[in-house]
Amino acid sequence: MIPSRAMSPRRVRVAALLLPLLVVGPGRGEVVDRIVATIDGEPITTFELRRYAEERGADHLEERKLLDGLVTDRLLDREVATLGIAARDEEIDRYIEQIKQRNGMDADRFRDALAAQGLTVASYRGRVKAEIEKSQLVNREIRQRVKASGCACATSSSRSLRAPTKRRSNTFAPRRRRFVSSPAAGANSRRLHGSSRKGPAPTTGGRSARSRAARWSRRSRKRPSV
Repeated sequence: MIPSRAMSPRRVRVAALLLPLLVVGPGRGEVVDRIVATIDGEPITTFELRRYAEERGADHLEERKLLDGLVTDRLLDREVATLGIAARDEEIDRYIEQIKQRNGMDADRFRDALAAQGLTVASYRGRVKAEIEKSQLVNREIRQRVKASGCACATSSSRSLRAPTKRRSNTFAPRRRRFVSSPAAGANSRRLHGSSRKGPAPTTGGRSARSRAARWSRRSRKRPSV
């Protein structure tokens, strides 16, 4: 994974993608070192590209892929240096110990295996250090992007809670009931509506409930007690 800003055309200018790794001089059989790309004015030569392929056992890869990989590593190295990312010795030791245990090697066998690949323990530690730092750079970029996307989601959620839309506010609104109308129902509705405007219906004989209650109260007071 490469930061998008690192791979911008301004920073990387590939001079030639399809130059052969070995350019043979006329009649002499000598190898000519050519510039195949530049990064901010820093050249990348065929010798560096060939060494990059040999160190990674990638001689079979296409030149374009090899050059892309080398440019990527150079850009990551620059970004690591700019941000001041540095792997600790404990992290390097722990990584190397994991490699030994995974392959069942002691210190001597591990040293012999490195020598068979043209490496020393010191040079291998340098590679491990660079890989750990690049991994930390990638993880840092991922965390920043995840954090930024999380803040955007939180902001969007808070806005939606503060200003709900009409559709969302109607989600919990009670539904209106629909009644089937009929002539009898219409008459009853009109009768009830009219009585509610006129007040309580009169009782028998045209007397209201209040007058009947008052009359009953007067009679109870006149009735002699036993």
